Amino acid sequence: MRKFTLLLVFCAFLSLPLAAQLSSFKNLQPLGVATNTGDKPQSKIWFYEGKYWSILPNAEGTFLWRLDGTAWTKLQLLLPGDYAKADCKVVGNLAHVLLFRETNTSYVLSLEYDPATATYKLWSKQPNRTNLVFGPNAEIASLDVDSKERMWIAYDGIKEIYAIWSDAPYTNWSAPIVLADNTSSDDLSGVIALPSINKVGVLWSNSATQRFGFKLHDDNATPEAWSEDEVPASQSALDIGSGMADDHLNMTAASDGTLYAAVKTSFETAGYTKIALLIRRPYGTWDDMYKVSGTGTRPIVILNDAQDKLKVIYTADEGGGDILQRESSTKNILFDSPRTLLAGPYNYPSTAKNNPNAPESLVIATNVSTLNLQVMGVLTVDALNATLKAYPNPFNMKCTIAFSLAEDSDYSIGLYDSKGLRVTEFFEGNALKGKQNKITVDGSRLASGMYIARLKTNTGLQHIKVLLEK
Repeated sequence: MRKFTLLLVFCAFLSLPLAAQLSSFKNLQPLGVATNTGDKPQSKIWFYEGKYWSILPNAEGTFLWRLDGTAWTKLQLLLPGDYAKADCKVVGNLAHVLLFRETNTSYVLSLEYDPATATYKLWSKQPNRTNLVFGPNAEIASLDVDSKERMWIAYDGIKEIYAIWSDAPYTNWSAPIVLADNTSSDDLSGVIALPSINKVGVLWSNSATQRFGFKLHDDNATPEAWSEDEVPASQSALDIGSGMADDHLNMTAASDGTLYAAVKTSFETAGYTKIALLIRRPYGTWDDMYKVSGTGTRPIVILNDAQDKLKVIYTADEGGGDILQRESSTKNILFDSPRTLLAGPYNYPSTAKNNPNAPESLVIATNVSTLNLQVMGVLTVDALNATLKAYPNPFNMKCTIAFSLAEDSDYSIGLYDSKGLRVTEFFEGNALKGKQNKITVDGSRLASGMYIARLKTNTGLQHIKVLLEK
């Protein structure tokens, strides 16, 4: 049996502008796994109760994992087999998981968070796996849950795009609903819930028509009632190469219902867009296609709604390369120069469907190898728009940390040593926009040396160095 190693790099972007640079990182302890982090529309990770969680298989089976500090903790066996491509969606205290296994039987299961043990257990309402068979031609499947708690799965066939649905507790599934019947065998789809507008959407590639396709379903309508194909950003299509659409797509949504999709084109011509962003506005129109990069593959998209910031992460080269990131403001889409998150060759980047209520985003990817795969990851923290000062600095007993924020927000402040360990009590509260706040740090029990005061809010993180001299 092949052996794989999971190694995560834990990185933070601290006190940096929009065009942030990597300021620090920590290598996580190795973890053996048995498959890569594909595929494009799926999410292998989620965030809940201050922790990142993942579903990854190793030689012993497919397990639930929790990120504790710099190490993944193996928690629960979910499937004896060592091959499954997981797609995960957290809804309240439940985490819904699709274990896609190509021509083999796939499964849907739900996990319920248990505060007493600080982990998940099988959902009390449905503790068993539900079997699903997608047929021999499905390349990938993905899931989401709409505002009525109805679960949807989108997947592809020989030339079809299908959707199936189930109401809680997700044991009985519908017959396939055909959303498109004119695609090719290499096309795929992704599904996304848009709860702020009470709808769910399916986006797919169509290499036969050289366009992307998109249909919308109203959560209050009958399950079979879907919109006409909106043909996203068709005004940007060009008769170049193999056309506009490729089977690489990944989606996220803003709180107002705006849909963002990172996609790959098939123009395959120097000087033309390769990695692109599609935007659907809540009122139903699609912007012109935005260029992200002229090279690259397997893009994913991350949204920081609070800071109006988008990130598109992608593999630099076909077949593997550096994992790159470009950023843009959502108010004026214009992507900056690429920055390397992981020096490759890596591939199959993946992130969470729902970004946490913090300025953090975790990206994982797999190295290019036939014998010993390694999964790497980067946890990024967006910069905070705040004024942060410390005085006296240096100090010999007590130091005052003063800060003001650009908007109302909850906050937390801690003092950390050079190893990243918190050495003082944790200060928490709520700060009003523009009001100066002061925290007194007691260093009487600390050794002389350099420390870092770290301020974290709903939208970012910032730090300042302080020197204790006794």
